[in-house]
Amino acid sequence: MKISISMITLNEEKNIERALSSCTFADEIVIVDGGSTDKTLDVIKTYKNVKLIQYSWDDHFGKQRQVSLENCTGDWVIRLDADEAFSQEFEKNVRTLLESSSPNVAGYKIRQCNLIGNENWYSRTFDNYETIPRIWRNHPDIRWEGQIHEKLVGLKGEISFWDVYIVHYGFLDKKRYQRKGSYYSTIPGSQITNYEELLYREYDIQPRPDRSSTANYVPPFTSVEKNAHKPGIAIIRGPNLNAWEMQNYEPLMKRFNLTAYVTSKHNYDIAKIEIPVVKLPFHPEYPGCMAGLEYALFDKDLIFTADTTWPFSYQAVSLKEKLGKKVVCLQWENIPFAYEDNEQIRQRKVKVRQTADHFVAVTERAKEALMLEGVPSDRITVIPMGVDIERFKPNQRAGQKLRQQFGLKNNEKVILFTGRIVWEKGIFDLVSAAKLVVQTTGNIPLKFVVVGAGPESERLKQLTLELELTSNFIFIDKFPHHDIHKLYNIADIFVLPSISTRYWKEQFGMVLVEAMASGVPVISTLSGSIPEVVSDAGILVQANDPCSLSSAIVELVKKDEVRQDFSKRGRKRAENKFDSKKIAARIGALFEAILGDSSEKFEFKSTINEDPKSHKKIHKETSLDGSVRNLGIDADLFPCKTCDANQLSRNSEDSGYYAQERYDVESIIPRNASKILDVGCGEGILGKRLLDKGAEYVAGIEINRIAAKKAKDNLSYVICGDVEADEFSFKNGYFDCIIFADILEHLRDPLS
Repeated sequence: MKISISMITLNEEKNIERALSSCTFADEIVIVDGGSTDKTLDVIKTYKNVKLIQYSWDDHFGKQRQVSLENCTGDWVIRLDADEAFSQEFEKNVRTLLESSSPNVAGYKIRQCNLIGNENWYSRTFDNYETIPRIWRNHPDIRWEGQIHEKLVGLKGEISFWDVYIVHYGFLDKKRYQRKGSYYSTIPGSQITNYEELLYREYDIQPRPDRSSTANYVPPFTSVEKNAHKPGIAIIRGPNLNAWEMQNYEPLMKRFNLTAYVTSKHNYDIAKIEIPVVKLPFHPEYPGCMAGLEYALFDKDLIFTADTTWPFSYQAVSLKEKLGKKVVCLQWENIPFAYEDNEQIRQRKVKVRQTADHFVAVTERAKEALMLEGVPSDRITVIPMGVDIERFKPNQRAGQKLRQQFGLKNNEKVILFTGRIVWEKGIFDLVSAAKLVVQTTGNIPLKFVVVGAGPESERLKQLTLELELTSNFIFIDKFPHHDIHKLYNIADIFVLPSISTRYWKEQFGMVLVEAMASGVPVISTLSGSIPEVVSDAGILVQANDPCSLSSAIVELVKKDEVRQDFSKRGRKRAENKFDSKKIAARIGALFEAILGDSSEKFEFKSTINEDPKSHKKIHKETSLDGSVRNLGIDADLFPCKTCDANQLSRNSEDSGYYAQERYDVESIIPRNASKILDVGCGEGILGKRLLDKGAEYVAGIEINRIAAKKAKDNLSYVICGDVEADEFSFKNGYFDCIIFADILEHLRDPLS
């Protein structure tokens, strides 16, 4: 009995030796080469039982296979592709199988082991019997048909099944398989429109079966060595990948091998993103579910996903469990238990919360939401998003040029809004406020420029018509994001009048940062995380209040000096808090700490050590780079019975936590409150503002010594102590108002 192997090749120098070395049982190997220009032919010629036929390639797989088949002289023919190899079990037993085959058996289908990631893993999804026989009796009526997805026809008799593996290495070389997909998409009838459809599928990666092992003389697959100095970071954002977030990671490209992953159907323009972007097929029913994500991220060291709600975050933590990947989740959501009335979403969020290694909350409110949902504070680091402050900056020339383009006069005061045209952005309040502003400002020429599109666009334009404001409004449906920095320079005032809903509060307000960096005074609302972003660098009014909004606009329209003051404040705040290069450095340090698997590197641990020389307690804080800074805090300055290391474990990246300007709290302090106690006063920023506004006396209690020492300069009286454990000498009824802002949830017994 004679066995023939039928093969076709074209530039297969990386694979061909592995394939041929597994053909020890074959009497002849018939190879049709389509014109290889690499070392494929050199390797082939080293094998004595090879019959080499050179046949020019013309984009027709069926023709190449047919030429090979016609030159096979064996009783049985076995098909082998150059990126495959026979398992050891196949090699040992195939001749015995064929010699004992019943005469009515025309061929055999076998199983394929598709290796994924490396030679230790394979696709369980594709672990099934092949659709085309791998082995068949040689007969002149048998032929190959079809240019691509070719079929074997003319087989007469029973097709049986043999439970052994052939090993496929093709998926291991992603770049080559990508080129293959791109090539297939050019061939009519391939049913492939882009390479992603072929490359990124649901493989279900599992440990490779022992039965698929090849003989020890079969060369291993040689993969491209990863750069040991640049860990692989995958940024997955589903349909929401966008340029304004990516600017915070682009400075890290020299330190990490960054790749961003987006669904093929996405919501934003991604053309200008500098980080390499890979598009994955999306699930038609679940837009946030990314097909082939396991395969895409197999060789990454850390997965940086976003928000616990998204299906792709659930996919990410599943990869952590299966493949041991590190997972960091960027959290924007600032509403605790949002969407959890949907049981499927609730379970998904719980899984992500429990499994992710660490969370980056863009605001303190986002952190608080995570903590209320059960995430420990030591697994959360607050890092805001930023902008390129060299790109977003005051530029009068660019502003004048755009003003001319939009027909804006030099003497017109321009109030700018950019964002989605949806109800919750407060755009109808803006139009109502505009009517009041026009009535109040008299002869001052005004233009409200609204940039953006959304479901409320037509209704918004109709409202301006009804209120006789069409001459005061300019609507720009689209403006390229790569030029958005120029747009802010047309404005005298920027307005974002966001309104909260049951399922949404402004999570950050990146447009506010862009405006502040551009030196444009901002007016916004006490909604969601806006007060954290704006602080005292802008005017904040109550949400859903056109009257207050109009008053704030009128003030800035009429008072040049106030407008100029807010312009300077906004720019300074952007430089200090929202410089994307500084943000990138903090995120990069966090990534390195997590990849180093040392929580102490990213959770700034604090200790109290005795200084033997002075007999005073010295506070020490460990930084990300491992150095120790002696902060020299004198414990004798503050009476404190219970303040210990556990109460000082805020990391220095969150040092702004104690210096927050809490306008949301300030807005609800009774106006007639004269004597006020602020429990958890931090550095006393809120109390100082209350004193400046006329309060007679503001005392503070703060458990953190560093913050308490700073508060001493801002408040009437400060105690460093534990409100639950210490005794205080205040008289009953002394205070008109007591503030517990973000305190009760940290206490052992908040009820009492």
